[in-house]
Amino acid sequence: PDIFFKCLTQEIQSNERDVVWQSLLHCAKCDDYRVDRSIVSEDVEMSANEATQKLHILPALELFYKSLEWAQTSRRTLKQKQNGNTHADHVWIKRVSVTPLRLNLDIGEEESTRMFRFKQYSPPTDFCRIEFADEHMQVRSMAKEYFAARSTGRHRAFKVLAHGLCIAGVVYEFLFFGNKQVRDAKAWMKAELIAGFDANRVRADIARLSQERNIGKKMDRFHLFMSKGTPANIYQEADIETIDDEYARDGKLLTDGCSLILESEMKKAFSKHVASMLVRIGGAKTQMMTASAKLMEQLILRDIQRKQQNNINMRNLSPKIILTRSCLKFMTDTQKQLEIKKCARALPCMMNREFINQCIFHRIAEYQPDALQFINAAENANNNNNDNNNILQKAFNFKLSSNNKRRIADLLLRYQRAFSDQLLKMENICEVQMERLKEMKQRYGARSIYIRPASSDEQRAFFETLLFLSSRLHVEESFLTRLTKQVNNAHSDCGKRLNFKDVSDLSALLTRLWGGLKSKFKIQLSWPSSRLAGIADFQYKLKEFEVFYKVRIPPYFDWTCQVCGQQGIKYWNERCDNAQCGASHPVYYVHRGPIGLLKNPCLHPGSYRVFEAVYDAELDAMFDGEVLVFSASTEHCTTSQVHKLSGGDLDGDDFLCVVQKDLLPLRNDVVKCMEYDADKPKLTAAKYVDISICVEYWLNYQINDCVGIIAELHEAFSDGELGVASPQCLELAVAHSKAVDYAKTGVAAKIPSIVGNVCGTKYPHHMGKHQSMSYKSTSIKGVLYNS
Repeated sequence: PDIFFKCLTQEIQSNERDVVWQSLLHCAKCDDYRVDRSIVSEDVEMSANEATQKLHILPALELFYKSLEWAQTSRRTLKQKQNGNTHADHVWIKRVSVTPLRLNLDIGEEESTRMFRFKQYSPPTDFCRIEFADEHMQVRSMAKEYFAARSTGRHRAFKVLAHGLCIAGVVYEFLFFGNKQVRDAKAWMKAELIAGFDANRVRADIARLSQERNIGKKMDRFHLFMSKGTPANIYQEADIETIDDEYARDGKLLTDGCSLILESEMKKAFSKHVASMLVRIGGAKTQMMTASAKLMEQLILRDIQRKQQNNINMRNLSPKIILTRSCLKFMTDTQKQLEIKKCARALPCMMNREFINQCIFHRIAEYQPDALQFINAAENANNNNNDNNNILQKAFNFKLSSNNKRRIADLLLRYQRAFSDQLLKMENICEVQMERLKEMKQRYGARSIYIRPASSDEQRAFFETLLFLSSRLHVEESFLTRLTKQVNNAHSDCGKRLNFKDVSDLSALLTRLWGGLKSKFKIQLSWPSSRLAGIADFQYKLKEFEVFYKVRIPPYFDWTCQVCGQQGIKYWNERCDNAQCGASHPVYYVHRGPIGLLKNPCLHPGSYRVFEAVYDAELDAMFDGEVLVFSASTEHCTTSQVHKLSGGDLDGDDFLCVVQKDLLPLRNDVVKCMEYDADKPKLTAAKYVDISICVEYWLNYQINDCVGIIAELHEAFSDGELGVASPQCLELAVAHSKAVDYAKTGVAAKIPSIVGNVCGTKYPHHMGKHQSMSYKSTSIKGVLYNS
């Protein structure tokens, strides 16, 4: 466990804690304290009781100051990178947790970042991460009311961020924060333990952002260097080329955030079965896909022709990496080292509340088309600024017929029961196998589990487990690999038995899946549905509504021959059962036909869209891995279809890929899609963005952030007859999009007036709220929850 220092002990009375807080903030001003840390600043008056309190606090502060040195010399070893693992080395990080009444200091082990690999900042003894947490639940951030104007929490947060936090005579000054950190009420701090290397020096070493006037973007660019990732190859400037993005006819980006890397360079990081990866290199964040040298040369020549450059010798026609303009977040003087965030692999396609909301509405609109009129009416009313009372009244009077309601409920219940039956089957295997193992251990001894041959029932349970883990795709890859090695390395049939560790791990997995199913409607859809990151088609083979969807066939799954069409071939057969065919076992499956795509969070019904998955031989040969390829052809695309998927882009966004025909949405644009990113980023004053402006932005964000509130209200109003097409849900979907982008636009979202009194809102019982603010829901989701 992490070392934990409670600077303010439980014996200290609440009215005395402010004295300690003042002491911490004033220690930096006292030169005597820098020499002798046994005293506290003289400008803080202390009684005899408070002087006794000082004896308990100052040793803890001193230990925190030297905590990283102590950790390195007390046989506490750090995790190290293993071959083939995509996790970076680990470092010790200081952490400070500020609550309304306490100050908690500890050190934790975290993955290293690009910042800490700089020679001047390694090891990171002078960095500190501060978080403002709830008093009783440290995992939650401090409540909004503590950051309100003229409140104690806001005053304390301002003093810490603006003037620094003094611990053991060392002042930690504000450094920067990222979009995710500001949402969690966190920030990075830096102490000047080495003269000249203060917070300003760190920001100058990272990037040149003096001209950036958007506070959120400026801080997030800095935070890019604090993001975790595995260090890979270092590239020279000559190895990297930059080209312009592809645009649709309406000016939307088609290749936003996507770039290319030479196939041989990808193989250095991943030898096989990976076709794209989320990386950071220099000042760029991008989803990088493999490409041949021929394709990369063609792209550079096309870019030269567009720009009408006469001197072709200025460009490298054989680069190792090609970046698009949209990938470049800022300019940096640092080395171009590839930082691998994650590789793109297909993950299980799990339903959730938002996906079920979309499925329910699209089935309502299919069975009762008159439900579509409310979306168009709401759009026209908003554009004309008319009164919405008439629309509200019509929406309130809309009723879903009992037959249609039962049809939709039966559809979703069929998927829910199929998944729950699978979990029940695996639970029964765990219970029975555990009893067998206990009986075998008692009768024959502990070693008998690993040397006695497994019975036919045990072998059947073992292979049922392999099949279940295969359906989880890459999430349980390590567990599946362990069981496979167990079979290959063991003698006789003793390896085809689940041992105590296997049963324990399987039980923990089932517990997590049951929890998600009950609380969040997480129902796993069967393969080949999956969740996968998207990339762009730089060969311009696909049309606007076409995608190329390629996933790996899970091990222990029966397969279909792609040559003769023979179905149900057992997984252990390396060749087709048809004697006249004899085709080899395929590694990948390329889907052909309609496919539904959705990006979370998806609150608007027009953002769940249907595409046509097609096969293309050149794209199939190009990618040795799982990919979801979107069209990037300016000739074919009137707009960016990726952007219509909840404002998505291609810099690492995951998309739910649904192939089940009875869950597909209506055809595109039957439900009008909302306009994402409609708000332009709010610029600050023309002057330089200094630290005081950033601190003020951080404090205001804690009050103005309302993503969670809007999402809960949307879920509550979607429980009605119209689902997500109700006027309240449509307004909340627009507000949610603004709230999500608040960190980078600076435009705060407001709760729509059509919602009414937020405090008086009642929530359906399946949301898990207190019974005083809940009601018994009879909707389709209520039926799913109760079942």
